[in-house]
Amino acid sequence: MKLAETLSSSPGPVGDHPLINLSLCIGCGSCVDACPEHALGLIEGHSSLIYPGKCVGHSVCRDACPVEAITITREDHSTREDIPLLSPVQESSVPGLFIAGELAGQALIRVAIQDAIRAVEEISTRSPGKVLILGAGPGGMTAGLACQEKGIPYVILEQNEHFGGTINHYPRRKLVMTAPVSLPAGEKLTRLEYRKEKLLDLWKLWKEKHHLDIRFGFRVTSISTQPDGSFSVTSSEGETESGKYVILALGRRGSPRKLGVPGETLEKVAYTLIDAAAFKKSRILIVGGGDSAVEAAMALSFQDGNEVTVSYRQSSFSRIKSRNEERLAQLTAKGKIRVIFNSEVLSVEPDAVTVKTEQGTTRIQNDEVFIFIGGELPFQLLKSAGIRFGGGK
Repeated sequence: MKLAETLSSSPGPVGDHPLINLSLCIGCGSCVDACPEHALGLIEGHSSLIYPGKCVGHSVCRDACPVEAITITREDHSTREDIPLLSPVQESSVPGLFIAGELAGQALIRVAIQDAIRAVEEISTRSPGKVLILGAGPGGMTAGLACQEKGIPYVILEQNEHFGGTINHYPRRKLVMTAPVSLPAGEKLTRLEYRKEKLLDLWKLWKEKHHLDIRFGFRVTSISTQPDGSFSVTSSEGETESGKYVILALGRRGSPRKLGVPGETLEKVAYTLIDAAAFKKSRILIVGGGDSAVEAAMALSFQDGNEVTVSYRQSSFSRIKSRNEERLAQLTAKGKIRVIFNSEVLSVEPDAVTVKTEQGTTRIQNDEVFIFIGGELPFQLLKSAGIRFGGGK
């Protein structure tokens, strides 16, 4: 079976998605052409969401429709056990604790920005107090800008030594969809798309321009509510910060999940790819089957002399974007990337990896290993703080 025939998508949309009024739709195809994920198609003369799992809520279909037949609606999160229950102002079931961005169920940058603005706006209407912002990605940085603009005391706590959140780990030159959006303090993102590097440059400029208060290296391990309703957060080093409000702007990846195999602690093993151009003439193994793994594999395959192999334990890829699906199929057809489905890494050695496949165990000569199999999601942190999730959890 060809690789393209094995690629699949999830059965339903993961967040905001188009609702098409068929009585208004004229079947012009404008929305189909505009969709960057190729999630829409024409069926019997009308537009339809034919690949719902590929839809990530860019809203460009709505904007492209000449007869206003498309509205954007949100998935019902009340039954999702991995999505916190939130009020319209992003407040969780714990009063004073707000959630913005990926943890709220949306991975779009513009949504994280809007969530953060909404949360700070609500906080500004309540009794004054310090805001603890967890995470220095787009949502957390926006929350800091909003607090500063409104004169609300705050601090941004970031577990890494750099800001940018999930964006920092995208492959080099990755296109990041944002859609034009206004930020606090008069800043704006005016384009439909930004490359990763440009977006990080803008955030660096705004961080320095507005003197954002960020504490790096503060990995939060617990959030506790005090008798007066305020919060105390504790780091892995035993440090504490106290505040009246908390905004969680963390990514869903959390701590990277590991394979748990011999040799995984070798220096050649990594869980993020910061700069693909740094790797040339290398024999590289990518472990995983999501967009992060596929995008890393493609970025590395473009570098001079690299031999890229992808090991994935499933029989086909799932939930990858259509543009990744198409490019990966082209690269595998050209021999730039080799994909081994139904495979499992058994061990990592200084110059090789041992992989179990359907044909048996094989030893592959290797210089670098990148593991993209998700992370330990921060659900336990949220649940220990008293946050309720959908599905009755």
